[in-house]
Amino acid sequence: MPPINIAPTRSNLIRVKKDLQFAHEGNQILDWKREVSTTDLVRVAHEAEVLQQAVWKRLLPAYRGFGKGAINDGK
Repeated sequence: MPPINIAPTRSNLIRVKKDLQFAHEGNQILDWKREVSTTDLVRVAHEAEVLQQAVWKRLLPAYRGFGKGAINDGK
């Protein structure tokens, strides 16, 4: 990162420290939001998997019935 060209005064030091603290707090908020988003994504993926398994459980007998029907039609 290129150096910042500012005068080495006390007021600039205080301002830069406040800016750094603000950036640090913003980074912490972004980390928290990332964790929340990741948790939500994992929850939704799990719910989708459970629903997908329920759908396949209900569809399997129908597929088996279609397969038996196709075999009986060939005779």
